[in-house]
Amino acid sequence: MPAPTVEKPDAVDEPIPQREEFKPASTIEEAEQFIMQYMDFDQFGALREVSYKGIALDAANEINATISRLYNEFNVDKFGGIVAPAKNTKLGKAIDEAVAGYMPMRNSFVLNKSVLKSVKIAEKGFAEENKLMKDMLEHPEKYDFSKMSRAARTVIENSKISGRGTVPDNITEALTHEFGHALEKQVKKHELWEQVEKDMGTYAPKISGYATTQKGEYIAESFASWQKGEKFADPNLIKIFESLRRK
Repeated sequence: MPAPTVEKPDAVDEPIPQREEFKPASTIEEAEQFIMQYMDFDQFGALREVSYKGIALDAANEINATISRLYNEFNVDKFGGIVAPAKNTKLGKAIDEAVAGYMPMRNSFVLNKSVLKSVKIAEKGFAEENKLMKDMLEHPEKYDFSKMSRAARTVIENSKISGRGTVPDNITEALTHEFGHALEKQVKKHELWEQVEKDMGTYAPKISGYATTQKGEYIAESFASWQKGEKFADPNLIKIFESLRRK
């Protein structure tokens, strides 16, 4: 008889045990071994796998440095896995063209090996996306927006105030955005969340076009912007983020 499904509790605010300090790995295997300390495969829904196969070593090191720093700073549970699936798999198709994705039901990260062939390739992609968005905003007459999806048109339209579609400009900032999704459940349970929801229409357009699309992306984009040192996020949302720091 299978065990009953039990909802995973919120992260418990307790002292973090001493962990191996980050240092760049010299092989992919070393990088995988390092990130294992932030994984718990026993949790319900976990991917139960760590695999950087197909990811460049410099990209893997940047991913590890980001997850290590944020995990040690903010009160979240260990994760259920981190993988770079093949493009033709269900997970690979789900991530589409994004650098990385966070799966809340699995508390796990998925990486795009096509983008993460190297840090330089990834950063070139970010630069090209930013250049394209800027050109679409400044010269809309050059583009046939009717051929784009409604979601894409919404992001472009709502990027006019911030001047950008998304916050991240590099791998670290992309992983920071995804880590923001890992904080989402706790953010929405905070007493200030109701007011933050009401004020989303004021702050989201200042952050990015993507931040305006839904509440989860608003939280993640705000977190990435705040961690980037920008001053666009709602002060009440920043208070919530601050409350989630490890004591």
